[in-house]
Amino acid sequence: MKKKVFTVLLVFVVSFFMLNLLHADETQKNKIKITGGAALYDYHIFWKNSDFNKTTNDKDDFDYMHLDFHLNADFGNGVSLFASLGTWGQFGQHPVWGVPEDPRATMLQGYINVDKLIGPFSVKLGKVKFLYGDGLVAFDGGEDGTLGANFYTTGKTFDFDLFYKRPYQGGGIAEIYYNGTQTELNPRDEVESSIQIFGAYPTIKLSGGKYKVSPYIFYRWQDNDKPLYTGIRAEFAPTKSFSGKVEYVKMSGNKTGDLKYKGYGFLSGLQFSTKKGLFFGVNYNIFSGDDPNTNDYETYSGIIEGPFTNGFYKWWPGLGPAHLMTTGYGFSCIADWNATMTNLNVFDAYVGYSTDKYSLRATYWSYSRNKLQENQTYKAMGNELSFFGTYNIRNLFTVGASVGYWSPGEHFKKDLGLENDASGAHGGFIFFYKAFDCKIK
Repeated sequence: MKKKVFTVLLVFVVSFFMLNLLHADETQKNKIKITGGAALYDYHIFWKNSDFNKTTNDKDDFDYMHLDFHLNADFGNGVSLFASLGTWGQFGQHPVWGVPEDPRATMLQGYINVDKLIGPFSVKLGKVKFLYGDGLVAFDGGEDGTLGANFYTTGKTFDFDLFYKRPYQGGGIAEIYYNGTQTELNPRDEVESSIQIFGAYPTIKLSGGKYKVSPYIFYRWQDNDKPLYTGIRAEFAPTKSFSGKVEYVKMSGNKTGDLKYKGYGFLSGLQFSTKKGLFFGVNYNIFSGDDPNTNDYETYSGIIEGPFTNGFYKWWPGLGPAHLMTTGYGFSCIADWNATMTNLNVFDAYVGYSTDKYSLRATYWSYSRNKLQENQTYKAMGNELSFFGTYNIRNLFTVGASVGYWSPGEHFKKDLGLENDASGAHGGFIFFYKAFDCKIK
């Protein structure tokens, strides 16, 4: 694996420099500024009893790793190119005993940026990370970018981002082959449609950025599936000690046939910090569930079913670490298939202490269903107590740990029939992280 990553990186670097040597004169070459760097992190993840049933012996631990190398070339006159190559996923299989299925080196990001191409508006084209706010509507997971284009501007009082994204392309090279040689087996009208997204995300900044308001719109379509997201997000930090946020988004549009989207998402939070490093706060979030008494579809899901970042407070997306381990892939994706991430109300209160060297945080979580489904009586899913901490070693790299215990509520005990077999879920991880940047030319 290491040999493949090094080979891909070497080819990338050599090709990049050769192209510049062949196509740039001496004056232009001197103007190019190249910087680069790398990032490596490893999460050792563990969980136990994620089904809340003490009669089953379900538990596991594994390593999730990420490695990337990135380059940024500034050509002057507002034109730059960024590329990131790397790999991520579950590691640990021996190259002789077994070959990992998922981890492979690939282009994580790759785009060209042109500043102020049209008046104050800049353009970014290629594969770019896709995240707005806390990922309530859009987040691609942070590992790989999403193909598309951004038409944007930034200023002291106003930002504006108009974007087009294509997170999934149906058909492609395989369809060209089949349609050119086997048209009877695979006619062109059977090519699967691409998923396409349009959106606009303006931000109004007041009082020198202490208050920010972002009314936004997102629209996705794939054949008859056409959800529209309209929302507003506000952030405020009137003093250095006090900050908060609130966001609401409503879904509308067609799902399939006569079925209409009617879901909504809501998040809010307040935090107070002291000069000596002590901080505490509260959050309340809602991911709406389907109402069985209507003909509409009220379950809320993200536009690309991505994770909920929750501010990356534990250097990983999601809610409490025990809750995280009950979600698909351990990524807290806001998706229909994530039973503990949709149809969910969440309240949390936390207290912590932070310095330049280390940080500590304890959080109490309360989970409940947003809507009761057929044959359900109890909304309470239970409570979790979690702890999180990081330590910076010699100002060079960071280590950290997060652990939580989720005590099941009446929803699991009564509605799901666990009764006396109900028992708490454990989850967490230990990690290290190191990143650096340097000037190459």
